[in-house]
Amino acid sequence: MRHRCALGDDEVQRNYSGRGISVCSEWQDYDVFAAWAHAHGYAEHLSINRRDNDGNYTPENCQWATNKVQARNTRRTIWVEHNGRSVCLAEAVEDLGLNYHQVYKQHVRAGRPLKSVVAALTAA
Repeated sequence: MRHRCALGDDEVQRNYSGRGISVCSEWQDYDVFAAWAHAHGYAEHLSINRRDNDGNYTPENCQWATNKVQARNTRRTIWVEHNGRSVCLAEAVEDLGLNYHQVYKQHVRAGRPLKSVVAALTAA
């Protein structure tokens, strides 16, 4: 987290500090960060995740998350309306029991509305 937000020229740093993302001042003290981490669900199999991936590393914007949650919270995530709420395309496809690559190819690449893609794939 701190390395990502440090000023530097490597690609990782450009994707964080280059976008103005920083670590809050209180977390510069490791003991303060560790206390927050343990009070908010830290576990070895989890990693820190920013709820708003354009926001800073702060107690209000961070949580401990699985790799699956992390993968679904990136700048390239495709958001869709599904069952009355905004979810990532992968979550909607998983819920519908469809093949992600088929849906992606028809909805994103071909530009077909998601409802018609789902209707065509579930009718088949």
